[in-house]
Amino acid sequence: METMKKCLAIFLVLIFVLSTGGIPAALAAENTVAPIVYVYGYQGVYVFNEDGSYYTPIDANKAPPETDDGDIVSAAIPKLIPLFAQGLITDNYDAYCDKALELLMPIYAEVKPNPDGTVPDNTGPLWTWSYDTLEENPDENTIYGFSWDTRLSPLAAADRLDEYIKAIQQKTGCRQVTLVSRCAGTEAVAAYLWKYQQAVDYADVKKCIFIANTLDGYDFFEVLLSGNITGATEALYRYVKQKEILENHIDSQGLLKLVNAMFSYLESSYGLDVAMEKAVHIYAKIKDRLIAPLLKEFYAISLGEVGTINRHYEEYKDYIFCEEGDREKYAAIIAKADEYHYNVQVNIRDMLQEMNDAGATVYFIGGYGEQQYPLGDFANYIGDEYSDLASTTFGATIAKVAEKLPADYLAAQEAAGLGACISPDRQVDVSTCMFPEQTWIVKNLRHTFGGDDLTEMIRAIARTDNATVTTVEGYPQFLNANKDHSAMEPAKAVNDNDVNWKALSPKLSLFGSIFAKLSSFFKKIILQFKSIFQFITAGFSAR
Repeated sequence: METMKKCLAIFLVLIFVLSTGGIPAALAAENTVAPIVYVYGYQGVYVFNEDGSYYTPIDANKAPPETDDGDIVSAAIPKLIPLFAQGLITDNYDAYCDKALELLMPIYAEVKPNPDGTVPDNTGPLWTWSYDTLEENPDENTIYGFSWDTRLSPLAAADRLDEYIKAIQQKTGCRQVTLVSRCAGTEAVAAYLWKYQQAVDYADVKKCIFIANTLDGYDFFEVLLSGNITGATEALYRYVKQKEILENHIDSQGLLKLVNAMFSYLESSYGLDVAMEKAVHIYAKIKDRLIAPLLKEFYAISLGEVGTINRHYEEYKDYIFCEEGDREKYAAIIAKADEYHYNVQVNIRDMLQEMNDAGATVYFIGGYGEQQYPLGDFANYIGDEYSDLASTTFGATIAKVAEKLPADYLAAQEAAGLGACISPDRQVDVSTCMFPEQTWIVKNLRHTFGGDDLTEMIRAIARTDNATVTTVEGYPQFLNANKDHSAMEPAKAVNDNDVNWKALSPKLSLFGSIFAKLSSFFKKIILQFKSIFQFITAGFSAR
């Protein structure tokens, strides 16, 4: 009988070990902390020299060290200005596009992904890991960082992430991990969940926290990589003013004063709209001949960047791979992009709901307070420079940058008992999010944050059982990140470090305002006559 008991005990131990992926049973019983695995976003692409040194040709716009031309963009500008001026006069930008391609393509030469979806040797991110350096006894504050080469497919990143998590499980004896990811890192996590966790009912994941996620698409990359830039005049003005673009890029005080004066004149005279219309016209002229080929040198074939495209995905392929032979040359990249988009991104909402229902709770953190890139109307809504808040929270209802949500909308939500879901500044309604009780909104949280505030928030969510926006101590649903990102505090209607967007919005002079109203009136009249003419013409054609 004693022998039978021992055999049964050994059998049960074997079953348990196998079910925990080979984790030592003693460790699994003793160590109950779920380690935090933090998957970073874009971390830069480096070229590694034989002597161990490295540099970043993309981020710094640098040519290889052995060339005389240290800064490709700066060197190209004087050569391109005359050709661009010629294009303005003739409305033909072919010579400008050809020369720009010749001068700018070397930026990407050393780090450009290969057509088969691989990357050049001796290039990649700085981050590495080894089993020996992993923390063996994590506490509730321990974070295991993970980075990936965003030139590769998120599904390739998922393979490496799976290896990393298995190593942490083995080293620590912890079966479950809390997954945290931001920006493009959310693609790697989503791919991992689909490829390695969906079939096992997400058994290895305790919680999953997405920050500024790309899973629903980033409007900036959506329009850039699909050729759909339309421009946004007021957003352009706010972007230039908030980022102090003129001050940061013009060294000469005399020239800066002149350019600022011209910019102010355009602002007050309704000329900014005219300038934007001209810019959009030029974009239409050069997007196929210059912008698409340049994008195809790096960003449009880096699968992590491509993973930010959702609504315009098929348009992206038509725009980027439009030259004869492109579909064949880049077939492997297209196939990898399709695999992620149609298996993971298209099904992400269903997968996250399934995961949350299985007990691997899903959380979202979205930030706003930065002007988005002025490439389309989306830039008029609140966001974090790269994406609007509605996307990064999976459904928040949001206001325009310098406005509040409409008064009738707010009144209706209040009447429906949803007043607590409205942010103190009246710009956000979280009741429409996918997981309202598991979504935090942080005002003045930069997309490229760099402080301890968010790290502490992540730890608080991770270590709180049954965490929601009402149970995580010190972190209510609506927060404000202070100026140096050292701490967060409950958001107020007006916070000390809020941007005064109304002060940064263009203001028409009296003449400009009258001109704008007349222009709008005559445009409506012209459109009315156009529709009447089309109706009459259609009637005669029918006869």
